Amino acid sequence: MLGAAVVAFERGDPSALRRFQGVDRIAPTSEHPLVDELRRAVATPGSPAPAVRESHGAWVVLTPDRAYKLRKPVRFAFVDYSTPSARRAALEAELAVNAELRNGLMPNLCGVRLDSGAAILTEPDDPAAVDWVLVMRRYDEERTMASLLLRGSLTGEQVRGAARRIAAFHASAMVVEARDPSGRVTAAVGRNLTELARSGGDERLAVPGELLLAAVDAHGSTLEARARAGLVRDGHGDLRAEHVVLADGEVLLVDRLEFDPALRRVDVADDLSFLVMDLEARGAAWAARTLVAGYVDAGGNPGAPALMAMFAAHRALVRAKVAVLRAGQDLPAESGGDAAGLVALAARLAWRALAPMAIVVCGPPASGKSTLSRALADRADLGVVSSDGVRKETRGLALRARAPAGAYTAAARAAVYSELGRRARAVLTSGDSVLVDATFGESAFVASFLGALGPGQRLHVLECRAPADVRAGRAAADDRSGSDAGPAVAGRLAEHHARTAELGPPIVVDGTAAAAEQLATIELGLARAGGRCGRPSAQS
Repeated sequence: MLGAAVVAFERGDPSALRRFQGVDRIAPTSEHPLVDELRRAVATPGSPAPAVRESHGAWVVLTPDRAYKLRKPVRFAFVDYSTPSARRAALEAELAVNAELRNGLMPNLCGVRLDSGAAILTEPDDPAAVDWVLVMRRYDEERTMASLLLRGSLTGEQVRGAARRIAAFHASAMVVEARDPSGRVTAAVGRNLTELARSGGDERLAVPGELLLAAVDAHGSTLEARARAGLVRDGHGDLRAEHVVLADGEVLLVDRLEFDPALRRVDVADDLSFLVMDLEARGAAWAARTLVAGYVDAGGNPGAPALMAMFAAHRALVRAKVAVLRAGQDLPAESGGDAAGLVALAARLAWRALAPMAIVVCGPPASGKSTLSRALADRADLGVVSSDGVRKETRGLALRARAPAGAYTAAARAAVYSELGRRARAVLTSGDSVLVDATFGESAFVASFLGALGPGQRLHVLECRAPADVRAGRAAADDRSGSDAGPAVAGRLAEHHARTAELGPPIVVDGTAAAAEQLATIELGLARAGGRCGRPSAQS
């Protein structure tokens, strides 16, 4: 089959040329002749048949002691392997950049020529070569960080060992002169968002692109300072759990990105963030925290948690794009997550990148603010402090129990708002963001909250609005479920509710809209505010 294809190329058969030299989608492995011929060429009598690992851009044929990497004839927006010369150049670049890591895999480039239709490995400059493979010593896949994590056997000491190795690699890596580092990061994020959209991703995926770009802008001065400090280095570029091998007391970093040097010549925090994101995507937030702490202990400088979160959000969207491309080639999702899960992770990280800030969700009773708070807390991974929760807790009541009338005197309500401010301040002081769910209907209560929150805190206001008849219907349902905010209470509070300006200009949210629409409104509003918000000093 392969021989016939080559003859067709020589005769200028256009369909054969497209099939072999490169299109955006290609045939499955089982239908691609060169992979099967390569498996036959490297098979050893008496040994199991060589296995094949497949990514969106390569096949790797595996024997017990060797790996043979063959680039796919594909063309994407970010890379072009559609011609034999392009595939050879990519493998040569991969050979060079991974040699710098001295990972002991002893890679070598070989040509693949055909003899009566059978593939034979040959010298790379053999004029009869029709393609090329990178041959390297095979590492133990069971010892990658990804495999150890999957089996539940990854230890904190192993993670710390990986952190030390990465910190040493970054320390020795070439410093890159970075002009306009903030602009470069903004361009990289924008380019990836465009490529994700063009790759055919599900249009229902709520990609937090505007929020992420706002986070980049918020960290602009930090990026400039880090570049001046020499923290933009020629790093790895694809630092994921499957590319960290932990074996026999050593740590190997494999599969360094080769096809675009600009993608690995980034801030060291950006490089590290890929692995941090990957560990979180695999459900190992503890390992991500341990990795960053170990990196710092080894002398690395990852920057503040919010900066790492900004970079990690971008990396999550990079992997989401790859997940879409894999799905387009009918490949199974990787253990690091599918596109929807990675986009959800990117959203949580993008919100974390804007920390610390207080998000106040206010509005009349039954306007939908508590429902919105729950959806936003899930989207952004935010802790919530609510007036209902504080009111019941301080009186020793269950959350669904009715509070007595005395809980709603002006003095009692002011005390609740003061406690909300204190709790929010404690979260902000720790460096995290917090969501505050309360009516905030009167100036006195706003003053109580702001006084306890203290001056200088970053604050965003979301005001939930709904028509009076909708609020009345919801209040009746709440009354039947045992809530304090029955029709009488809701009506009284709504009557006296004023849209006070003391909290700052609000992002208005339709309390009757679907959650996805509400979240999109909020994220766009925050992005337009640049992720920043000023507020008046607290009044005594």
